Amino acid sequence: MMKNETKKIISSSKTKIILIGLGIFALLLRFLFSLNPQLTENIYSKGIFQVVRFFLDYTFGLLPFPVIYPAAGLFVLFLLCKIIKKTTAQTVLNPSPRGGAWRMRLLKSVLTLGAFFGALVFFFYFLWGFNYQRLPIETHLDIKPVPLDITAIRKEAGKAFQATSAARQEIRGAGQAALGPGSLPKNLENKIRGSLKKVLESMTYPTPGRVRARKFKPAGLLMSFAVSGVYFPYTGAGYIPADITVSEIPFCMAHEMAHGFGFAEEGTANFLAYLACITADDPLIRYSGRLEYFFHISAELYRAAAGEYRDLIKKLPPGIQADRRAIYRNWAQYRGWLMKVGEKVNDAYLKSQGIREGIKSYNRLIVLIAAFRASASGGGAAHPTY
Repeated sequence: MMKNETKKIISSSKTKIILIGLGIFALLLRFLFSLNPQLTENIYSKGIFQVVRFFLDYTFGLLPFPVIYPAAGLFVLFLLCKIIKKTTAQTVLNPSPRGGAWRMRLLKSVLTLGAFFGALVFFFYFLWGFNYQRLPIETHLDIKPVPLDITAIRKEAGKAFQATSAARQEIRGAGQAALGPGSLPKNLENKIRGSLKKVLESMTYPTPGRVRARKFKPAGLLMSFAVSGVYFPYTGAGYIPADITVSEIPFCMAHEMAHGFGFAEEGTANFLAYLACITADDPLIRYSGRLEYFFHISAELYRAAAGEYRDLIKKLPPGIQADRRAIYRNWAQYRGWLMKVGEKVNDAYLKSQGIREGIKSYNRLIVLIAAFRASASGGGAAHPTY
């Protein structure tokens, strides 16, 4: 009798079994792609993903609102309907399960959960996730990133200090107070996307579609988990917190757009976002990129020579000091156990995708810039643009 019931459940769950199989297939394909990044680059990143990118951008991307909100609402509604239906069926049709009935219900639950996660995994990888296995950007550009010694860090921090100071002076009407919303250019998203496309095309990467980077509400939700932006593969858009400061917005947008164009590794996304910002036409966008890089290299200086870091920070112009304080104060209000959880989850997630450094991979920005600059200048003096 039990065997017959089991067969009936399995027979009626063909769709669930298929979804479980698709999830397993995606994981196996991920493993195979990890063995050959060049194959991933040619077949997926520059092939299948380009079709996905175009489709998502000219469907969900055209909507005047972030599709993540109705999608989340429909998902919650679907779960509620399932729960109500199951509860009603159990109460009315079989109020007191006996014998092996609970085993049948357990099997159904396992198949349902397996199908859900199978679909989640399959669509994650086919819509974007295989990009974690693509050819590293340094291989594509034929550059060789190497760690900076203390002498190089000092020089780099000094250059970043000068470049950031000069970039802020170019912003019209920027005084000594922190930058406000009025400083943001019109069509910011389009400007950043256009600049990023130029950078990628100069590197011979394809740039189909029109990746979106939208503000995410409710305010504080992402920041509470130590998240300054997230790319959501299922909708094909990037999201940044609605309440980050003005000076952070352009760089965070560019970072999520870089993910959207198929660059999953965080250090690479930072690298591309930096180049997109500093080569943009708008001075505030350029300043945002310079400021972000200054934060990264000055953090390295702090780890290597804390006293020199403090001396450098004291010399910052009043306007940059004000922006820096605004950023720290804004993030400080969300510090707590949720932020620690968010950092650990993000670190574990990145490592599960083959990024050994975890959240430390964001700092690859520094070595990538140094290697790219040396390559652009033929290995000699630093390129003035980068």
